[in-house]
Amino acid sequence: MKGKLVLFLILFTLASSSGVAFAQWPMDGHDSGRSGYYSGVFSTSKDIYWQASFNTSVMDVVAGGDSIYVRLHNSTADQVVALNAATGASRWTANVPKGLDDNLIITDNVLLVAHENGVVGLNMNGETAWEITTDNCDEGILLNGDRLLLIDTYGISVYTLSSRMRLWGKTYMTDKFRSQFVLSANAVYLQSANTLTAFDVSTGNVQYTKNVPVGGDANIVYADGKIYEGTNDGCLICIDPNTGDKSWTFKTDGNLTGDLLPSAYTPAVGGGNLVFGAVDNKLYCLDESGNLKWKTSSVNLDYDDQPAITDNLVYVIDSYDRLRCFDIATGNELWKLSVITNSLAASPIGAPILFNGKIFGMTTAASSNHQYYVFSIVPEFTSCIAILLFASATLLTVLLHQRKHRLCNARR
Repeated sequence: MKGKLVLFLILFTLASSSGVAFAQWPMDGHDSGRSGYYSGVFSTSKDIYWQASFNTSVMDVVAGGDSIYVRLHNSTADQVVALNAATGASRWTANVPKGLDDNLIITDNVLLVAHENGVVGLNMNGETAWEITTDNCDEGILLNGDRLLLIDTYGISVYTLSSRMRLWGKTYMTDKFRSQFVLSANAVYLQSANTLTAFDVSTGNVQYTKNVPVGGDANIVYADGKIYEGTNDGCLICIDPNTGDKSWTFKTDGNLTGDLLPSAYTPAVGGGNLVFGAVDNKLYCLDESGNLKWKTSSVNLDYDDQPAITDNLVYVIDSYDRLRCFDIATGNELWKLSVITNSLAASPIGAPILFNGKIFGMTTAASSNHQYYVFSIVPEFTSCIAILLFASATLLTVLLHQRKHRLCNARR
């Protein structure tokens, strides 16, 4: 019995440390800070498991449990489709009120669906469990712990998810198409074209408002206790979220001063790495202090195409509809794969999603059919095999020694 228990503990430890147990990708950007980071070490193959096509706009995709949830949008109605993550087969379809981007979040037992007038909570069978009704919620939602942030055209509200009680709301006058929010455990951060504002997440009190000109569409990220943003003059900046003061600036090789779009694109942040594309069609990797680790050319991304990163790899879907994989330590490209072979033109929608042992990517083909692709991703077992063999041999030696000891005692 002791031997079996030891073997179980060894196998459990190896499975946990090797990245076998996969977490969710519950919202856009992976988390409420939009970090784009999935903790773990992975190796990959390039096999397409399945693909699903939709003849209407795909607005958002999240992953949790053993399902993928896709938000579909057209001029008259919206739907949420639950797909089997392993096969791509449809599990259920639910009709929901109309909404826009960044409007799905999956928790342990409910799927949050934002729409123009509030949030619907669907159970795991696609049935409505509850609803929060507001005047406006057309710009999305974020969730951190029990704090649910609702974003509308000119204001924000914070609710408790457990009781759906409204804690506070604020009205702000800014261009909704040029602003973005992130949410930490303690604060809500709003970046508009020229200012960064921090709100206390429990009270809504303004902690500070700082002049932080990014020049156009915000692409703010909160990760590892810092705020990161791209600017339209070709810089990636790091900001102390406690004060709003700039900690460092990194200048890329590109520059589009005066343009409304950032020329340093949305970064993915985690594991001591910051990875982002830029208008110069390069992919950059910095350390936490803003020092350049590497850069590689001919990586065509759009300003809102965030990479997805792990502790050892970088994944992007480029403007030519290719899934590309890079070594995060060196920047060397490991492989690339064209995911639409029957189309002359295609464009990615959002970032790749890493979930349940696979990569999920979404693109739009020239035929206007929105196509959703899934690629295999395999945990890195190489370093574990030797450990497992050694542990098994050690355990076998112990068991044989115990058996020999029992036989000796029996003969006495």
